[in-house]
Amino acid sequence: MPNVFISYCHQDKEWLERLQKTLKPLLRNNLISAWDDTKIHVGAKWKEEIEKELNKADIAVMLVSQNFLASEFVTAQEIPQLLKAAESRGLKIIWVPISYCMFDETELTDYQATHDPQNPLESMEKWQQDKALFEICNQIKMALRTEQPPRIVVPEVGLLPGQSKEFSWKNVLLVLTIIVLASMTVFVVVWIIHKMSIQDEGVKPSVKIFADNAYVPYNGVTTIRWSSSNAISCSSYGGSNGWTGSRALSGSFSTGNLTHTATYNIICSNTTGSASDAVTVTVGAQVLNPSPTEEPGHDKKP
Repeated sequence: MPNVFISYCHQDKEWLERLQKTLKPLLRNNLISAWDDTKIHVGAKWKEEIEKELNKADIAVMLVSQNFLASEFVTAQEIPQLLKAAESRGLKIIWVPISYCMFDETELTDYQATHDPQNPLESMEKWQQDKALFEICNQIKMALRTEQPPRIVVPEVGLLPGQSKEFSWKNVLLVLTIIVLASMTVFVVVWIIHKMSIQDEGVKPSVKIFADNAYVPYNGVTTIRWSSSNAISCSSYGGSNGWTGSRALSGSFSTGNLTHTATYNIICSNTTGSASDAVTVTVGAQVLNPSPTEEPGHDKKP
């Protein structure tokens, strides 16, 4: 909530009270927090309290009058600190001409007044004063909207409940980093749960094997082919030379020259179980060339 610091002279307390009354709707709606030295508790160190509130202020409202400029504390302490804060941290200065005074002999001449100093509040009729106070409060309200953006407060890691720290990009980056890490953690957990649920549901592997030619002649050659799904390893046995051993999850194998019928077996497995398949290649009979025979009528004699 933006803080408004009201600087005035005690002889002008009537104007303080009228300003407070006009500000009441803004205070009630928590649009601002207004402070003046009437809020200093008995026994408190009043100079330290004033300095603390002055350093917290977003807007300074000065009720400028002859009494105000005649006050040594105001001119030597409050005004210099307020103007210094305006230069160093952008404190908004709003000064209100209460009575005719020599404001032009002070640094206030560099700052715009709420209305014409040649027509101060004390020179106005009652209804004009009320109107001027209303316009002053509107200027405070507009200054908050246009030049004093609301402070963003984000929680800081390691602070106790109820404690907070004003906005900084370091805190924003910290919060974003935490959000990203949390999102990644959730993603990994969901992925693991998904994988576990697949296993729990018993998604077993499958495998298919076949031969390009299931029948070959004696000493013929063919190619064995296989493919699997949901498997993490495959192995083979039987068949012809070189077939037994570990296999890729899918592939092909040349049988070489076959002289006898052979059955090629393959097993593929995962964490939930295994599957197997086999193909038999039938080899034809060996064909032998006939022995030469004698032709009839030939005489064997020399």
